Amino acid sequence: MDLKGKGKIDFRTLNIENSNNQKNFQQNKNKQQHSNNSDKIRKEIENIIQKIKKGGYRDKEKDILRKELVSEYAKEIAENLKISTSQLRIFFNELKRIELKCETKNSENDENLKIDKLHIELYILKSKLKYKEGTREKKDEKNFKDFSYFIQENIEIIIKEEDIQSFKDFMVFFETVIGYIYGLSNNPKNKQKN
Repeated sequence: MDLKGKGKIDFRTLNIENSNNQKNFQQNKNKQQHSNNSDKIRKEIENIIQKIKKGGYRDKEKDILRKELVSEYAKEIAENLKISTSQLRIFFNELKRIELKCETKNSENDENLKIDKLHIELYILKSKLKYKEGTREKKDEKNFKDFSYFIQENIEIIIKEEDIQSFKDFMVFFETVIGYIYGLSNNPKNKQKN
């Protein structure tokens, strides 16, 4: 838009520039809202992880899985994790493979050896999660990082608790999360939001 010496304003150029400015403003606004929403999701997940770290997977007095894990925490996690069911299935199958490996090694008498082998498998899974984080497309990157954070933090809890039972308890918890995720993804109301 050159106004020198001509005294005329090209309204078409002005309208195009105005339209571009509006588009840029809206895109920046959408990015900001997405970023704020992502931060909120991460804080929700972190809050639940802290509750699990504080109380563990088991009710120590009753020696059973804590009710709130499969009632409220699993549902809250499912509502906040935005991951494709195919990605979810990949890591669930990996965890089931580890679980099966632990069960078939029950013939080993040394409990510490079984725990060490479980920890090795879990550390390998953490590296696979990190690899996947690095290969995600930009649009899926934040969603996968939230999922990866959830799994990695639970791995740390399992390792810290130093027993096979905590892994089994996590698996029940994770299966409950998956049930909620599948239920939410099949709900027509949720499909419209995504």
